[in-house]
Amino acid sequence: MAFEVKNFQYLSPHSSAKLIMRFKSDTQWFGKMSEKFTENLSEM
Repeated sequence: MAFEVKNFQYLSPHSSAKLIMRFKSDTQWFGKMSEKFTENLSEM
């Protein structure tokens, strides 16, 4: 347990920011893809 907490503290400041940025870009990409998908559906 102590190791997990230490590991988390070690990871959190830098990596969580990277993860958040990656998550944001992934969700933006997913949003664009779903928009295109719904456009294609409405055209059919």
